[in-house]
Amino acid sequence: MFVPGVVALWAAALALVGSTVAYARALKGDANARSWARQLYGLAVFAVVVASAALLYLILSHDFRYHYVFSYSDRSLPLSYLISTFWAGQEGSFLLWLLAGALIGLPLIPTARHYENRTMIVYNLTLLALAAILLRQSPFRPLEGLPPGQAPFDGQGLNPLLQNPWMTIHPPVMFLGYAATAVPFAFAVAALVERRYDEWVRAALPWALLTVVTLGAAILLGGYWAYVTLGWGGYWGWDPVENSSLVPWLASAALVHGMLLQRSRGRFRKLNFSLAILSFVLVVYATFLTRSGVLADFSVHSFVDLGITGWLVGNLAVFTVLGFTILAWRAREIPTSPGDEPFLSRTVFFVLGIAALLGSAALVLLGTSAPLITRLFTQPAQVGPAFYNRVTLPIGILLAVLLGVVPYLQWRGRSPEFVRRLLLSLALTAVATSAALLLGARGLLFVTFLAASFFALLANLVKTVEALAGGRLRQAGGPLAHAGLGLMLAGIVTSSAFDRTEKLVLPLGESREALGYTFTFKGPEVDPASGRQAMAVDVRSGDGTSYVARPKMFRNEKSNQLVANPDVKVFLTHDLYVSPIEFDPGQPADAGAAVEIGKGETATFGPYTLTFRGFDMGGGHGGGGQITIGAVLEVTTDGASQTVTPTLAATDSGFVSRPVPLPGPGGATLTLSGVNASQGRARLVFSGVGQEAKGGQPMRFSADVSVKPLIGLLWLGLVLLLAGGVLALVRRAGDFAATTPGEPSSA
Repeated sequence: MFVPGVVALWAAALALVGSTVAYARALKGDANARSWARQLYGLAVFAVVVASAALLYLILSHDFRYHYVFSYSDRSLPLSYLISTFWAGQEGSFLLWLLAGALIGLPLIPTARHYENRTMIVYNLTLLALAAILLRQSPFRPLEGLPPGQAPFDGQGLNPLLQNPWMTIHPPVMFLGYAATAVPFAFAVAALVERRYDEWVRAALPWALLTVVTLGAAILLGGYWAYVTLGWGGYWGWDPVENSSLVPWLASAALVHGMLLQRSRGRFRKLNFSLAILSFVLVVYATFLTRSGVLADFSVHSFVDLGITGWLVGNLAVFTVLGFTILAWRAREIPTSPGDEPFLSRTVFFVLGIAALLGSAALVLLGTSAPLITRLFTQPAQVGPAFYNRVTLPIGILLAVLLGVVPYLQWRGRSPEFVRRLLLSLALTAVATSAALLLGARGLLFVTFLAASFFALLANLVKTVEALAGGRLRQAGGPLAHAGLGLMLAGIVTSSAFDRTEKLVLPLGESREALGYTFTFKGPEVDPASGRQAMAVDVRSGDGTSYVARPKMFRNEKSNQLVANPDVKVFLTHDLYVSPIEFDPGQPADAGAAVEIGKGETATFGPYTLTFRGFDMGGGHGGGGQITIGAVLEVTTDGASQTVTPTLAATDSGFVSRPVPLPGPGGATLTLSGVNASQGRARLVFSGVGQEAKGGQPMRFSADVSVKPLIGLLWLGLVLLLAGGVLALVRRAGDFAATTPGEPSSA
């Protein structure tokens, strides 16, 4: 085992234990204990950073004596993807989570104020739970079965689907969000113990907003990765691992709105304690679902069981019992007061919005847990995407309507200009919905959803503009986030309900029309950006503009896995999505269609006479480590001569040939299939020469082609939602910083 890394993990765990004990002593009045607790926490953070650096060192130095490094990295990975192998497996991702949580604790200590002692005791427990898992399943475990003093030359490599720029930043953002959920949980438990039922909200609200922003960003990054990488045409498949970030995000969004209610109305204390506990427990439960192996047969992303299931169940039980037992203990003495607000008030609509968020979370959680629930009665089974779409669509419409009305309501009723502003928003919504109908929107349910989304967008957009025009940037966060959510919902409807898809079979050199575009397959080539085999498809629109789509199809040599990535072309009003299905290299026209030829020699096939002039090494070393060689050939047919240069590229994924078309109407092609470097000879293959008579088959490429209207609204809406969340976070953090710090309490 790698001693520095293991020692660092043990040091982190012991320092966290020491910090927790010291904070407990501070509660009993020890004047020096808090200083010791802080120093020990700092030592724990340093040890976690050392452990993380140790793992990264092993990865970057290609030390394949260690199981984790061997399993997820290899020598061919570029630096960015090599770094991302840090969190490619379970052990590394738990270490990343621990690192994010440890770093969060540094600003938490000075901002916890008089809650520090009890808050840090609870927060340290959440970090100790992660450290215990890493001590049980260490990322520094040596590779078994190695002879003494020997190591594999190379590793198994990173899953090619994860070799994507979005996957280099999605996990760090997601685990930052996971770690942040522990802060409101710790504040809530501390406040319950200390019987401080109101002021904790001001301290915890910025952290709850941080959770909403980071988990929201992770959802955005993960969805976009799925859209541009997996090729099934969507961005959200309701997979359990996807849901494991969505459900805590919904609960955290409900918590934020509940906290705003409590600050403004002085009520809903029990609700917020419950939501703060629930948001963190849902993260722990999601971790159990996705990392215990119980969903291995139902999720393409779920991890296999590494023997830590008992630890995950224990963590879930401990934090659930800790949080809700203390809440039940204090429930009777938590102040409550009846409300007297009319229905048309911000208070009531906030409550309805929280109910909608929690209803969505409960239904998604129920569907995600279906394999566990059905296991109790029969064979484990899961629910499909249709279940989630059916149960969340009505809630989505309700939530959009609430978002459209709430900007013009006050906490105790409606604003004086409520009717005028509401009519303005409804008029704008009618115009936008009419335009959508003229552009082809159909279906009562979908048009209703679209109209509700427009209503939410436009009402909150007007409110945002009013805030900005009045110089109230700090107050624009909420309306901007809600406008983003409305825009996002509109993007979901337009891109999912009104997209068009056709399947195309494209013989080499022939054109097919679909969805207003003409597609011509030019043959396989090496993608200049990735160095992997791609299918070159010329795409021409009705106005004459064109581009070359390059959906990738290649076989990963490490795993023998066939990988297919779509090509996505972004236009102003839609995306054109070309998703590869199958590539058929075809068959030569006859047995004599392959030949080896030397420099200056001539060969004849059908109507073609070829003279080999020599090799072209101008391709040199291309992107992705490829070496490209061309064979320069003079082709004569019907008395006319033309020079063609078929190429052969040696890449990390194997040899890739790029055929060239031969002159004439027959669609014949010429491929450089190999090179005899020692004798200076080229091996050539003809396709399409005398096919009808000889029974040959041309090269073919099959793909699903889709037009996804206005899908950009989804991504833009999510960005606006997150931007609004950041503005709200800055505002609430500033509000808390401006308050007079309470005196530190030893009780």
